[in-house]
Amino acid sequence: MHAVQFARLDEATLRHYVRTGEPLGKAGAYAIQGMASQFVRRLEGDYGNVVGLPLRRLREMLAEFA
Repeated sequence: MHAVQFARLDEATLRHYVRTGEPLGKAGAYAIQGMASQFVRRLEGDYGNVVGLPLRRLREMLAEFA
């Protein structure tokens, strides 16, 4: 399982973050590799899966066909 836990954010911080435009067009309204990384308290699982394409898992799957 993969889980991302965020710190509690006050309204002013959230409003500032939204005004940057970073959360627009993103699943979950954040990019863990972007400004939202400062809000992450804990990550359980593979960082690559949270960012996007799970390269480690893809490599394992492709190796099964070799």
